[in-house]
Amino acid sequence: MPTTSPTSPVRAPPPPSLAVPTAPSPPPTSTSSPPSRPFSPTPPSPSSASAQAQPPASYSTSSRTSQSTAGRSTPAVIAVSRDFFGLAELEESHAARLFIHVGDALEAKAVPGSFGGALVDLFANGSVLPELQEAETWRRIGAMVAPGGRVMVNCGGGCVEAEEEGRDGEAMKDATLRALTVAFGNDMVSMMDVDESCVAMTGPMVSAPEEMAAWKARLPPELRQYVDLWRLVYNGTGEK
Repeated sequence: MPTTSPTSPVRAPPPPSLAVPTAPSPPPTSTSSPPSRPFSPTPPSPSSASAQAQPPASYSTSSRTSQSTAGRSTPAVIAVSRDFFGLAELEESHAARLFIHVGDALEAKAVPGSFGGALVDLFANGSVLPELQEAETWRRIGAMVAPGGRVMVNCGGGCVEAEEEGRDGEAMKDATLRALTVAFGNDMVSMMDVDESCVAMTGPMVSAPEEMAAWKARLPPELRQYVDLWRLVYNGTGEK
């Protein structure tokens, strides 16, 4: 889990290895400003990050702390993505659709509902950003996602070693989950814990066998087991 320059890709459903199910009802998010192209929603397949948005024309990332200017080095997360995760090849093969925006993700502006989904992975000084423990941050981010779209969030956890006192990884994870449920509702935030690392996702919980089977079918075999690990953050009584 990254603990340096965080990024948040938006404006496109995640690749198959990050595929998430669709949802009939709206939740929201994005942390990067979109290009000026128009966005035209249409329903996608069950494993896409957006339920009512066709694959959009761009894919952008925003860093919380880095600015992109001539003469400055590329933020580490993007450089690593290009070197080890195939980003350079994607940029070359999808030059008309894929755009990288470097800037302050939490200051980015977007037309309401203009993104099909969002992945939020924002850390600094070895900790989830403090702003992500505020419900208002999630409301603002959520408003950028189209109806039926989803927000997936790296919430950290016990595996994260903060550089500042008082920001224990497990405590910050719990505070981030609380802020998400305040913003979206207890029945609209699910989570998955693996090796003391937590990922959360907005939208109705996927539990129907046929929906889970369709989700698994869209994932690589090595990721299918994780579909069964998702659960609501809080049950009907508000207890975890």
